[in-house]
Amino acid sequence: MKLAAALALAALAAAPLSAATTARPLDVSGVYDSNWGPIELRQNGRDVVGMYDAHHGALHGTLEGNMLRYEWHSNDGKGLGVFVVATNGQLIGTWGTTDDVAGGGWNLTPHAAAALAQP
Repeated sequence: MKLAAALALAALAAAPLSAATTARPLDVSGVYDSNWGPIELRQNGRDVVGMYDAHHGALHGTLEGNMLRYEWHSNDGKGLGVFVVATNGQLIGTWGTTDDVAGGGWNLTPHAAAALAQP
């Protein structure tokens, strides 16, 4: 009996993790407060789109792991940016007009009302 249990544990340890035991992909959909005003993000698969009030702006990008690389455009211009999704749900990032860092920091914090509405 002990041998059978040991063999069963060894088989489980060697087996690949199933979808039920692996981490779920991130979903950054929601409303955020940021240093550039409120922004709403919507995610479909790895694709993310967003709208923000500052200069009537929009962004679209791709989420890979916990990194979101995006292009933005507004009434004042266009450029590139990158966010890293922190474990607390914040998106910490930078933006620029010729690269993804030259413009400065852009940090998003989940809006309190949006955080309460999520299951």
